Amino acid sequence: MARKHLPPLLLLLNKYCRQYLDEPKESSKRQKKLDKCRPQDCQQAKEEVGCHYMNPNGFCWIDSGQHWCAENKGSAWCLTEVPNPTYEKCEGQGLVADWEAAET
Repeated sequence: MARKHLPPLLLLLNKYCRQYLDEPKESSKRQKKLDKCRPQDCQQAKEEVGCHYMNPNGFCWIDSGQHWCAENKGSAWCLTEVPNPTYEKCEGQGLVADWEAAET
């Protein structure tokens, strides 16, 4: 059985979310990057991409990450519900994207 690898965390999140994760907690830039992260997450939460899967911080995976998670549903990196997201969930998160709904 082939071993499943963890997703490349910094490649499957939008640019501002991964920059947010890279910032030290004391950094003044951290909140600015989070403020830019959320609108991109909300944009992708629309039906075209969907946000069925999130990382443990509650950030949506970009389209390639959504596909990766659909193939690796048991991964701890691919959550459909996050108990304490970094920010309030965007409208539309948690919906199954069209490409995934067609497979079921």
